Amino acid sequence: MRPEPGNTVWGAIFSVGKNDLAALDANETSKGRQAIKAKAMDREGRRHDVVVHVSAGEPNGEYSPERSVLEAMVSGGRHWKLPAGWVASLEEHLEDL
Repeated sequence: MRPEPGNTVWGAIFSVGKNDLAALDANETSKGRQAIKAKAMDREGRRHDVVVHVSAGEPNGEYSPERSVLEAMVSGGRHWKLPAGWVASLEEHLEDL
């Protein structure tokens, strides 16, 4: 996977307390992912300040997500009724692992 301008990433936004966010940040950092601040838009078009954890990736810019992360994204995508095409594209990446 490679980040590309214009791509959309679907997901859910959760409110997380400071202590829980610190614990999440520590866990993600231990796995080589860093927290970055970003903007997200909900289905009604409202923008939200969010924190996302991203992989530093490989030197060539490619990203190899862990299978468990992709499986969680597929499961969450189905649960939250995210666009079927997006969930299907994640499933295709699972097949490639």
